[in-house]
Amino acid sequence: MCHLILFTPVFALPVFWFFPLNTALPIYISILAISGFLYFKVFQAMRLEVLTGQEAMLGKEGLVIEDIAPEGKIQYASEIWDAMAEGKRFIKGEKVKISGFQGLSLLVEERPVEQDTLGKRTGNTQATSPDPVCGMKVSKASSNLVATHKGTRYYFCAAGCQTAFRKDPDKYLKPKGPFSRLLARLAKANEKAFGRTGPSCH
Repeated sequence: MCHLILFTPVFALPVFWFFPLNTALPIYISILAISGFLYFKVFQAMRLEVLTGQEAMLGKEGLVIEDIAPEGKIQYASEIWDAMAEGKRFIKGEKVKISGFQGLSLLVEERPVEQDTLGKRTGNTQATSPDPVCGMKVSKASSNLVATHKGTRYYFCAAGCQTAFRKDPDKYLKPKGPFSRLLARLAKANEKAFGRTGPSCH
């Protein structure tokens, strides 16, 4: 039935039989204009890339609901999917990017690191965040070592710190005891001696 709309100009020709020319012509021109608009929309729709099912998921983000090491589960929209990561571990609460498919499982990878919003807005590329493992200050704009836990993004000075955090994030997010506070003071002294970044601790 929807294809009959394309023949509207033909179906409208009888208006010239029932009405005088000065009345039928404006009516027919209006019908032509409406038909032309519909043709344009149909043409636009035909040129759009078809994205259905799995294709529409590529490049989208999912939430890890079961640790991926290297297999686990993620939530995409309202659906739960089995997920796999090649050579990487993602913990519950992290967001990942869907990069492909393997059978009925999704292949996921780390999300691209975005420049710190504050740095973009103000031109300040020196915005820093403390490494939750060693306490060293890390530049958000230049660090590619990132992990997300319970919706919060953490930055790391070295791959070793990132790996240790991913294995047991709660261990490093607990309130610091006397020994941890001592390490934090040593990290500050290290920063004064070697500069903002300091030597790698791993």
